[in-house]
Amino acid sequence: MPVPSLFRTFALTGLIVLAQPLRAELPALDPLTTDLLVQAAQSPRGTFPRTFHGEQAYWTVIGEPDSPHAALLSEDGLLEPWAGGPSIEPFIHVDGQRLGWAEVATGQGLEDGDLPIPTVTWRAEGLRLDITALAVHESDQPLLLARYRVTPTGDATRAIRLELALRPLQVYPPWLQLAVKGGGSPIRSLDMAGATLRINDEHTVTALTPGGAFERQDGPGRAGAWSFPMTLAPGATREVILAIPFAGSSPPPLAGRAGEGVLLAQPAPAALFARHLAEQRERWRDQLDRVTLKLPTPEGEALAKALRASLAYMLIHSPRPLIRPGSRGYARAWIRDGALMAHALLQLGHEERARAFLRGYASMQQPDGAIPCCIDERGPDPTVEHDSHGEYINLLAETLRHTGDDALARELWPTARRAAEHILALRARRLTPEYDAPELRRFRGLLPESASHEGYLQHPVHSYWDDFFALRGLKDAAWLAERLGDAPAAARYRREHAAMQADVAASIRLTMRDKGLTTLPASADLGDFDPTSTAIALSPTQEDGLLPSDALHATFDDYLAMVRERTAGSPRWPGYTPYEWRNVEALVRMGRRDEAWALLRLLFADRRPLGWNAWPEVIWADPRRPDYIGDMPHGWAAGEFIRALLSLIVHPRESDQALIIGAGLPPSWLDAPEGLHVRGLSTRYGRLDLDIERSASGVLQIRVGGDLRAPPGGVWLDLPLPLKGRAIRIDGQPFEADGQAIKLAHVPATVTLHDMALPSPAPRSP
Repeated sequence: MPVPSLFRTFALTGLIVLAQPLRAELPALDPLTTDLLVQAAQSPRGTFPRTFHGEQAYWTVIGEPDSPHAALLSEDGLLEPWAGGPSIEPFIHVDGQRLGWAEVATGQGLEDGDLPIPTVTWRAEGLRLDITALAVHESDQPLLLARYRVTPTGDATRAIRLELALRPLQVYPPWLQLAVKGGGSPIRSLDMAGATLRINDEHTVTALTPGGAFERQDGPGRAGAWSFPMTLAPGATREVILAIPFAGSSPPPLAGRAGEGVLLAQPAPAALFARHLAEQRERWRDQLDRVTLKLPTPEGEALAKALRASLAYMLIHSPRPLIRPGSRGYARAWIRDGALMAHALLQLGHEERARAFLRGYASMQQPDGAIPCCIDERGPDPTVEHDSHGEYINLLAETLRHTGDDALARELWPTARRAAEHILALRARRLTPEYDAPELRRFRGLLPESASHEGYLQHPVHSYWDDFFALRGLKDAAWLAERLGDAPAAARYRREHAAMQADVAASIRLTMRDKGLTTLPASADLGDFDPTSTAIALSPTQEDGLLPSDALHATFDDYLAMVRERTAGSPRWPGYTPYEWRNVEALVRMGRRDEAWALLRLLFADRRPLGWNAWPEVIWADPRRPDYIGDMPHGWAAGEFIRALLSLIVHPRESDQALIIGAGLPPSWLDAPEGLHVRGLSTRYGRLDLDIERSASGVLQIRVGGDLRAPPGGVWLDLPLPLKGRAIRIDGQPFEADGQAIKLAHVPATVTLHDMALPSPAPRSP
């Protein structure tokens, strides 16, 4: 088998651009990774993990909120306890056969379907192995517990040997060479003391289950293995528990030692794991159930579980004050990713995350007011990206809208104001006389060229993505200034916003004219087609009013045609990025509910794998293509999914300062007997409680409550059913609808809709 072809890719906000193969760069891989790839190419499939045989593998993350530590578990059961560290791979010996991932059927699942406690299940004839990993704290020490549960499924007693091989390689694939170099992981030393193995004098693994032995091995890509023989009668189960400290080389403080260092199982390993599992289930419920979301039908239930899992992944990736999209290659904080992820966190009751992120980022502001695109423990990244300034201001404003935290706004207003002034300074570079020339006119008043997302890294351009976020920043700077009593600043930023809005609208028209376009361009230089970038004009920036309506709809017409072609297997579209989730919300806001749902179902079906409710950064049509997928579960993709799903239920409309409920709900949800129930969903106008239920007699009742307050433009119910021919009552009083939506001038309110053919109750006395 040849060494797999590796590719460099750039993931745009929605489309994929492939560059030349990386074959010439293979020698740049570290010697260990290169040697392992060569060994794997000369070995039968299954001798090495899937990625070393040239097949894409997917993984999930195991960790706790606010912890800097995270382990990875691959879809095949390969466990990587430490970033960049060696991994543990299971094998089963039975009936003279050695079974690995290539000889069994594998499946994946989460505890309760939504908690970030993953399990990989192997199934072979008459045999089942369940691998479950759990991040815990024991005596204040962060710890990974791994449980390997062997169960015979036939009628015969089986003699089985479970082998847990220590391998000098990572779950993170060799073709991912970003901040973390995937592939090999050197094992320089192994020292065994009782049941504890010390690796490289840095980390330890302790077998809590007695009866096993560790032997060094020299096989391909192997350093050694724990071996646990067992004889199991039908219905019996045997569990092997490993305890692996996340930090430091001290063995876990779980039990005493006696004799020659043999670990005493006190408490019993299975009971210890069960206790921690129960505790972690409760802790995660506290994190994930701050908002109650009960969506009807099996499809709705699956979406709600995926939302909670996505929230969990964002929390694991993001030790405060950072909000990060990943725990390996993307273990850094981008304001672009973080601000949009924070929008989702605000809606789901994690406003403290947004506050901490804002404060942490403020400390990295540059002397000229620039907000750096990316920060980590080394400081700010020097890459020039001009969307970051508006994104910071927007997050501060959105946090204030959701929390009413004026003290935070006063504290960070100087940071936001300097960022707004930096936007104006950048814009001034394109307001000089030379930009009145016809050949440069379309750049007038825009922000300068930048690498605002990966597609423009090689050649920075005047990206409308930057301009939309700059407009959002100026608009929010005006709102913040007015809220904080700075009337002169508010008036100034409103004027600047209006002036820039006119310039951006003119630039888009000129670019379309100069490039002969009927669809919206993503940049003024290229006139490129990138609807997933354009979608941010609808949300969160809500600047769609400056877009030509016919071009906006044509853009998404062409996008949907591309999606249909891609779904049909066209080689023109080998892959895409799940940032396309924001297109679901865009379609909802455009009134294209059915198309939004068609897209939602396609994107939801591309979870990798389905049972872990997660997306990588890139989805390839060939799931086993050995190519770039970024980090996973990808936190920004998770945040975009959450924002898209919640927008189906409720979203703000700035054009008339209204709150829209139900614009993305499918008709089937209105007929489901279990109804739709929401509690505590945060909006700009308070927390929403919502119940939509249909009675046995066919009456549809909608209750809108919580501490929600009606915005100036009112609360609108925009449901997927015709209002003509229905008797409508609001709090018992007749209501005459003059369109498709029902306006609630006050909340809480109860709305009932009756078919005209059915008797309706008499109105209540005032």
